[in-house]
Order: sequence, then C-alpha cells, then structure tokens
Amino acid sequence: MKILEYLRRKNINQIQSPCGGKGTCKKCMVKIHQNGVERQVLACQTEYEADMTVVLSDENDENQMRIIHSGKNRQRVKIGFDGIVAACDIGTTTVVCHLVDGATGKVISTVAYPNKQRSFGADVISRIEAATHGKLGEMQAAIIRQIQSMLGECLKKSGHENEKIKCLSVAGNTVMCHIFAGISPQSIGKAPFLPKEYFGKNYSGEELNLEMVDQVYIAPAVSGYVGGDITSDMLALGEVMNDGEEVGLQKAGQFHGYDGNQSSSKSYETLLLDIGTNGEMVLGRPGDYTCCATAAGPAFEGAEIELGMPAMAGAISKVWLEDDHIGVSVIGDDDVGKVTAARGICGTGLVDAIAIFLEMGLIDETGRIMTHREIPYKYYSYLGDEEEENDCIFLTDEVYVTQEDIRKLQLAKGAIAAGIKVLMNARNVTCDDIEKVIIAGGFGSVLDKKSAVRIGLIPTELLGKTEAIGNAAAEGAILAAISKDVREELDQIKESMAYIELSAEESFSEEYIRQMNF
Repeated sequence: MKILEYLRRKNINQIQSPCGGKGTCKKCMVKIHQNGVERQVLACQTEYEADMTVVLSDENDENQMRIIHSGKNRQRVKIGFDGIVAACDIGTTTVVCHLVDGATGKVISTVAYPNKQRSFGADVISRIEAATHGKLGEMQAAIIRQIQSMLGECLKKSGHENEKIKCLSVAGNTVMCHIFAGISPQSIGKAPFLPKEYFGKNYSGEELNLEMVDQVYIAPAVSGYVGGDITSDMLALGEVMNDGEEVGLQKAGQFHGYDGNQSSSKSYETLLLDIGTNGEMVLGRPGDYTCCATAAGPAFEGAEIELGMPAMAGAISKVWLEDDHIGVSVIGDDDVGKVTAARGICGTGLVDAIAIFLEMGLIDETGRIMTHREIPYKYYSYLGDEEEENDCIFLTDEVYVTQEDIRKLQLAKGAIAAGIKVLMNARNVTCDDIEKVIIAGGFGSVLDKKSAVRIGLIPTELLGKTEAIGNAAAEGAILAAISKDVREELDQIKESMAYIELSAEESFSEEYIRQMNF
C-alpha cells in the first residue's frame, strides 16, 4: 500500500495529488524517517512500511483559504425557515460553507478550506477515474466528513453549537454533487457524458450521514459538465441585479424574465463565466440561454503548476511591472506591515505573471521563453539560467514560473477562449451584441481583467464590459437555503438553458488551436 493510500485510510486527506497518484505532478512529497535515515519521497509512489514515520510538510497544513463573498441584500426572498440554515459551495478545489439565519437571510459565519478530495486528483476527470476504480466511497466519506467539520466550526464560531441546521443547500458542479450524494459519476466521463442524476431535490441529513442537518437540498444541474454551481450563479445574478438600478438593459428583478415577453424586447446579451478546473459559461438573454463547459484543467486553481498553490497565505496573487522591476503581492501581507514569505503562486498571480512576461518580452506569442540574446540586458536576472534554452522565469528569489507552467496555462486559457467563441457563433452574436460580461467565483473576483485580456482569455472588445461578482454559486445556495420558492426558480433557470457539447462541435477544436497563442 502506497503512503498516499495509507494516509487516506487514516482520514488524512490534506496532501495534494493533482495528477491523481500517477507520480507526475510531484505535489505529494513527504518526509519519511526509517532506520535512522531521513529522506523525501512521493507519497503516491512509495510503499508504506510499519517501521516508517511520515512527516507532512508545512505546505500541507489546513490554512483557511481566501474567499470572495458578494453578501447582497436578500429582501426580495420570501423567508422559508425559522432557525439556522446553511449553504455550501463544493468546488473541485475549494469548499465554502456559510451558516445563515433563516429568519433574516443574514450570513452569521463562514469557513473555506481546500477540498479534501484533492488527494484523488486536481480535476473532475481525475475524480471520475478514482470513482471508476472503486474510490467513490472514500471520496464521499472525505467530503461528508469535511462538510460536517466545517458546519461544526461555523456553529461554534457563531455561538450556535447546540442547534441543529434546518436545511443545508448545496451548489457544485455535477461531478462533485454526484460524489457528495454517493452516486457514481462514471457515466459523465464518457460520451455522451450524461449524469445519472440532475438533482434539484431534497435528501434527509440522515441519508447523507450529515448528523447535524435535517434536510439537504442539491441545486439542479443542466448537464454532466454544467452543474448546480452554474444554475446557482444564475439565481444569484437576479439577486445581484435587484438593487433598484438599471444594469445594462437588464432591469432590477428582471434578469431571468420568464414571462416570455421580456425576451423579445432584449437586444443585448449577457455572458457569464465561471472559470476554474471546469470552465463553465452561459450566453443569452432572459429566458433564453446557451451554455457549455470546457475542460480548462486545474492551472487557474494553481494545481499542476510546479510552484502552484491555492489562494492561501504565501501565494503570490498579483504581479506587476514597475520601473523595469517585477513586483508581487503575497496573500497574508497586510496594511500594517506584516510580510508573508512567498512560497508559491495561485491562479490569478500566474495570469498576471504571463501578461507581464509578454510585456517584458520574456516570452513570445507562442509562449516560448526567450533566450538571453533575445531580451534586453536589464531583464537578464529574471531568466532561470545562462544556457541557450531557459526553462523558467523568476518572480522572487524562491518562486518561479516554468516553461511547462506556461504551456499548461495556454491550454487552460485556450479552452475558455474557444468556448466563448463557439457560444457566440451558436447564438450568432458579436462582441458588440454583448452588453455585460460577468465573472463568477473567487478566482474571477481577484483576476486582473487587463491581464486576462492580454493573455487572450477574454476578447479585447469585452474588457470595458467585464465585472466580477464574487462567489455567486454560494450566494445562490444561500437563497435556496432560506426560501423554498427560490428552488422553483432554479428549476426554471435550468429549463431556460440549452446545452452545447463542445466535444461534438467540429469548430471547437479549430478554435481551440487558434486561441492557443497569446
């Protein structure tokens, strides 16, 4: 039995293994003591032995993650619960739990941690493979234990330790929701990629082994790769727009517009992007939307990047160029002078870094790192070595971006950009026809829009129309937790969305290749 497998069985799930235990990502490095000898090994490739002591590195500790929460007014919602309710956004990389006063809709405590399933792989494909090979029960147990622990922490933080949660509302991509419910996602991993369950239904807490919860509601999915996180995003957008002001051509309370008359009066469309390991996007107008999902991979989450990490203390989250010098911002620094040592880079920092490398001429439009002979002398110190072929670019003395990291980001951004183009072609619209681009999720909230445009993630023409709204999926889950009526609206949202399977679209492959360059 490999060390990684042994630790999983002991419910120690914090070790990262983005490659799913194949030994390629090198992220599961641990220190072992055996026979008086200390050495570092890959947990996924090394057999566990009885006389072995395993020491986990500081990088695997359970620091809370930074989250972005919109926290909008929920007065339009008819409150449905008297007591404490909760909402959970189960992301492939991050899990966020909110404890909510069911009578007022006010969030009273929040916690966020890396998904405990990350030792089974960084993306949904890895999780599907793990489930197919008999790991479904282990993965379900890991996420149930994690949510149970997080809810307990929320209750303790808010002084409600002895109260039972009336309802837990869950939003997540279709694969994560299958695993959470103990349903095999195997069918999602092969054509025609159909899920076994579309959700939009209730479970008892007892059914899912969530002892402190009476009822669990899981938001409805549209397809195998457009899940309840996106329908929850759409639900939250109606709430975000409900501020009494006109936003583009979408007036307050009319974002979804299911009465049939509003659609014909709308000439402009809205593009919603939820960028993560599974890039999901929606384009359309009230009551008439088209959606798709792209296998962007985990680069935007910092996974499978050599020094990549989630958005937590020690991660470089922003990069800029000032007076010909690269500057970085590290999560954990604050305004009173606290400085946190950079030990890695998260997704937003990587996007910034690539944009800056392009500006400095350290990489070309194909993503190739230039040689010393091809760049200005003032930038020599940033290249990784003095050889003809350079394999990395330094941001700090300890943190660098490799050529392979750049290639992985190219794959991720190419998939998103190609998906946007296919959606626009399917609806026969141009950038001029798009009134608003909304980026949902924690990543999008801190993503520099100019950097996103510079690397080709978002069309240049849409820069001035783009805004971020925070963790909309969690916001939608909160709305569903406090109102039964809202759950009917989620069903309506699902029915208004036509799905395009990009793997069946010939134009997607061609567009993907075109979008690879910066």
